[in-house]
Amino acid sequence: MYPHTHFLFAYLISLIFVRLGYFSHSQAVFIAILAVLIDLDHYISYVMTKKNFSLRKAYNGCAKGHKKYGKTRFHFMTGIVLVSIVVALLYVYNLKIYSGIIAIAYYSHILLDHIHLNYIIHLDKRFKYNIFGFHTMMSYPEVVFDYINIIAILLLLFL
Repeated sequence: MYPHTHFLFAYLISLIFVRLGYFSHSQAVFIAILAVLIDLDHYISYVMTKKNFSLRKAYNGCAKGHKKYGKTRFHFMTGIVLVSIVVALLYVYNLKIYSGIIAIAYYSHILLDHIHLNYIIHLDKRFKYNIFGFHTMMSYPEVVFDYINIIAILLLLFL
């Protein structure tokens, strides 16, 4: 999934917890930003593989599905186990707010990636566009999902 989808979904989940009194609005924004930053492993992998620091080339390479610098261990079972241990330790040491922030950011990101890799990526219809040299090929279900997230966010913010 694309960065804005990770942001919107994590922000939506965070806003639910804001409504329940667990987080502030600024923490919800931080969680959403953190959910996007989880994909920095793609950029690091690209730099290590290509020896090139171009963010645009790294983004376009991942958007086109190059496997050499795609998902790293952080997106699979190794990452899930390590993050789960960190979340559990933070919770045990009574740092529950940090535990919740990391958990929502990471697990919402991994959930969307799992759905994307196992269900959505196989669909042929794509919405393609180019902004400032950044190529994007979003599937129609992702576009619809983004609109649903935006509507739900607006409802949570203003109702």
